[in-house]
Amino acid sequence: MRQALGAMYDVKSGLFPTAISQNHRFQGVSSESLHMLAYLDPEDLPPHKPGIPEMIERTSKPLKTSIGYKTFQGTGSYPSENVWPFEQAMINMGAKRHGLREASEISQRCKKALDESFTQGMVPEYYVQTTDWTEAGCSIQLLSVGAWAYFGGEGEDSACSNTSKAFRCQVKGLTERTFPCSRMNDDFCDCTGDGFDEPNTSACSAVRKGKSSIFTCLNGEQTFVSRIGDGIRDCSDGSDEL
Repeated sequence: MRQALGAMYDVKSGLFPTAISQNHRFQGVSSESLHMLAYLDPEDLPPHKPGIPEMIERTSKPLKTSIGYKTFQGTGSYPSENVWPFEQAMINMGAKRHGLREASEISQRCKKALDESFTQGMVPEYYVQTTDWTEAGCSIQLLSVGAWAYFGGEGEDSACSNTSKAFRCQVKGLTERTFPCSRMNDDFCDCTGDGFDEPNTSACSAVRKGKSSIFTCLNGEQTFVSRIGDGIRDCSDGSDEL
């Protein structure tokens, strides 16, 4: 492997080729070289060409964005202005494996974008830059869910990570309210103002989509939308289970 990698590495550009065909090497500044470091241990790299990870990190600077590394530097049909969450996770793995602090920090920026998308009920395939970064591709994209989990989004929200025992959120009709972390992702929408407590369930999906989280029974009573059709009679007239 060392010999093959040594032959592929281009000292002049400081990068590995984006692709190799039978007759051509496709060279350019792309996220591929940072990405491939996730699959290589330091001892896999050719010893007669030291500093390859550091050179890749420096050469990839034009790809830096506010939410991670874009795929390619250039114009044309290639999706150069896209940032793929799953690739940021792979870049982050490689950066940590090879001691690249800047690449680790840049790739981790994607976590904030994923958090914001998740509050709207979306986990996009990738982000595309127009005037701002917007969600694109299919949703929910499982590779992006994996990236979100890798960056610390699995299970409870980061507000309930480590030693935290409670979280605060917006409740309809109130400014803020505090709930114990046991109420995070319990399939019941406590945060009726912003849906913060249910990122991993659909209980607050109506809130995240800007719709009411309250269901009005036929007799005028009210209950939460998340309780409709759950097999439990919340309305005394049973209209939530019709």
